[in-house]
Amino acid sequence: MNMEKQEIYNASLEVLRVIEYFEPDISMKIPQDFKLKLKELASKATNYVAIDTEKSLSEQNISEIAKDLIALIYYSYIATDTEKIALKECWNKNRLRSFKWKN
Repeated sequence: MNMEKQEIYNASLEVLRVIEYFEPDISMKIPQDFKLKLKELASKATNYVAIDTEKSLSEQNISEIAKDLIALIYYSYIATDTEKIALKECWNKNRLRSFKWKN
């Protein structure tokens, strides 16, 4: 199996595990069809995921792909307009920092 596909399957499971800890009013903002697609992908996961509720999201033992997906979900379905502006600024700064590092 393609390693990149397996990473997506595993990240999908990680995202689902994190979503389980969202408040219901937040979780319901995520479209059901999106959650179903995550479940479909996660059905092929080979990893074990345990979420430590005492740790922040950045401290969780989950992949960067999962963290990126969670950020995208937050931006797309949960964030207010003000939060979206702040996220875009943060992403742009990180992209510039990454670009400078590679060159």
